[in-house]
Amino acid sequence: MKIVIIILFALNLAVAQTTANASTSVTLTPIARLDLSSTASISLSLAAPTEAGSQLLSNTATNNSKWLNFTSAIAPSLTRRVTGQIIGTIPQA
Repeated sequence: MKIVIIILFALNLAVAQTTANASTSVTLTPIARLDLSSTASISLSLAAPTEAGSQLLSNTATNNSKWLNFTSAIAPSLTRRVTGQIIGTIPQA
């Protein structure tokens, strides 16, 4: 077992290694893209409340057919702020 380890170590030392440096630069145009995936419509069925004035009962079905894709690229010295808003309430899962 020790011989195998010594041989592997010796083989590792025998491999030539070189190191080189190169200067590069990349110019990135600032972008911001927002995309809503899928054009399929979503139908959610909500049950009527059991008492007047109560909120709608939550839907137990899950629909993951739509999602939002956001891409942002800016220079390191800049910042971008993304905010979102939900109007209404989201039913508990």
